[in-house]
Amino acid sequence: AKAKAPAGAAAASATAPRAMNIAAQAARNLGGFVPNKIFIGGVPITCSDEQFRSYFEAYGPITKVELHALRGFGYITYESVESVDACLEKYDEHYLSKKWVEVKRSIPRELIDAYEREQRRLHAEAGAVEHGASADSRPKAEPPAPASSPTG
Repeated sequence: AKAKAPAGAAAASATAPRAMNIAAQAARNLGGFVPNKIFIGGVPITCSDEQFRSYFEAYGPITKVELHALRGFGYITYESVESVDACLEKYDEHYLSKKWVEVKRSIPRELIDAYEREQRRLHAEAGAVEHGASADSRPKAEPPAPASSPTG
């Protein structure tokens, strides 16, 4: 008999694309950087420019390739943000020369804190919507009870 995956695993995989959409939305909301550029970390030193380009071309047309294999990283600039989103959705599946590489949205250092804050804000907003709450449906403060007037 096959072992069943824990219920949490199915829920986690079902929510992964939503998290990616929040990351994409946070990037779009921030502005101030190239939204169609990705950072690739953990690149093997044996990776050639051609291998690097041909692997990432599968996600869409590329306008610029920057490979620093000796330093273990590189950048790809796509023609469209949609190519970035498609590539990021496969986060766990990126291998160059049989080595997993981490692919992330390329965000300038000075914007990382703001980007992470925006992601947290969007996650909180999404969580509130999932639980039936929205900005309009939050409980309002009760009006003060009218003071009882002496009747006597």
